[in-house]
Amino acid sequence: MLPPLRRPRHYAASSHLPLLLPGIGPEIAESVQKIFEAAHVPIEWDVQHIGKEVDPRTNSFVTRENLDSVLVRGR
Repeated sequence: MLPPLRRPRHYAASSHLPLLLPGIGPEIAESVQKIFEAAHVPIEWDVQHIGKEVDPRTNSFVTRENLDSVLVRGR
């Protein structure tokens, strides 16, 4: 016998703002966004792109903007 179907979750009207770093999988990241959109999950993505050159402010490919976006979530 199969378990009973669970009712779909109801999401709050407010948006979530997850960080999305497409990196080497931009096609996958785009697909994930489309899946959430099709499921009517209210997500506003904070898409951050890793630099293609070393950022002199951070001495890495991670930009200051990338770091700021991550740090804001830790509060």
